[in-house]
Amino acid sequence: MSLILLVIIYKSFSQKPPTFYGLLPKKSIQPLSSSEIPTRLQKNNTFYPFILNEIPSSLSYCGTYRKRNPHKTEDYCIKQTMNQGECGGCYAMALAQVLQAHYTHLTLKHQAFSTQQIIDCSNNNGCSGGWPASVLESLQYFVSEIEYPYRLITINGNSTNNYKKECIRGRRTKIHVSDYKEVIGPITFEQIKVLLIEYGPFIGMIYSNDQLRKYSGGILHLDCPVVPTLNHAIIVVGYGQENQEKYIIIRNSWGNSWGEMGYARISMNDLCGLDGIKYSDYPTILYLKTQCLFLFFSLNIITHNVIVPQQVYSNY
Repeated sequence: MSLILLVIIYKSFSQKPPTFYGLLPKKSIQPLSSSEIPTRLQKNNTFYPFILNEIPSSLSYCGTYRKRNPHKTEDYCIKQTMNQGECGGCYAMALAQVLQAHYTHLTLKHQAFSTQQIIDCSNNNGCSGGWPASVLESLQYFVSEIEYPYRLITINGNSTNNYKKECIRGRRTKIHVSDYKEVIGPITFEQIKVLLIEYGPFIGMIYSNDQLRKYSGGILHLDCPVVPTLNHAIIVVGYGQENQEKYIIIRNSWGNSWGEMGYARISMNDLCGLDGIKYSDYPTILYLKTQCLFLFFSLNIITHNVIVPQQVYSNY
């Protein structure tokens, strides 16, 4: 009788990028058209902690890129970038990282949110992939990484894609997603700037390949196929310009040894899907509005209004 060795590893993962990223595109029936995203700042109360009269040439909420911000700001991201390992859970890690950045914005405290809870408890395919918006359809609350830690499971060297999902109920955190929107259609650099200033870090869907896997620094020019496949979810945390070249700053889920300490700068000319230019059926951006529930307990007002676009699975 063969002995099956089950190894559960908490937090210590191989720094090798995964071979399966984990994004399974879903067609959205009622996304927000990119034409509805303004190119100028619209609100006085923005996510960025300072009032801006004009859009700055560079801005980042995370990492050392913040040194170029027009004002000194808190690092909204936890220094240690999670590594999804061989689990196709990029959709879960992207959402967990956006929630963490929003929580820091609301409380000025860092708290990691559980990727494993999203993988186990949402209406997705676990380590076989999923879509960030479908998490928000099926999960009403989120727990911390400390309470529900990420685990990488291998059985005789096989991928984690076949492990059984087991959802464990835990203490809910105080973060609440009050609204979210998916964006479909071509989006410009100016519109990305506005989204970041007004709504903070957001999730982007891109085409990932060996070129991205081997990225080690600098401004990346991705070689895209004619119609790139949306297969990976990341978070967009900033933007900038160097030698007249515009780029966005992303935070990945492949550990700190990848890229620029877990981040990458991708040329605006080669976003491979995120810009929505070659897509008419699938949203390529998901942004959130969040609240901290404890701020509303004293007023006895708790918002449960989550806008949920109707969606169906695609065989894409």
